Amino acid sequence: MLMSNLSIIVRGSQVYCSRKLSDYGINAAEEYILMYLMGHKDANQKAVAKFFMLDKGTVA
Repeated sequence: MLMSNLSIIVRGSQVYCSRKLSDYGINAAEEYILMYLMGHKDANQKAVAKFFMLDKGTVA
């Protein structure tokens, strides 16, 4: 029950963020990467890919 409720909250927050950021051409996934970059000023594409467990092409 708890996990089900959490997944609903997470999905709702992603939808909300995507709607609010659509004016800027940014989606929820890009928001997470931007937030990561704010806290890791010296991060590069490889570091972002490793942190989010993505390949570098996806990050690009």
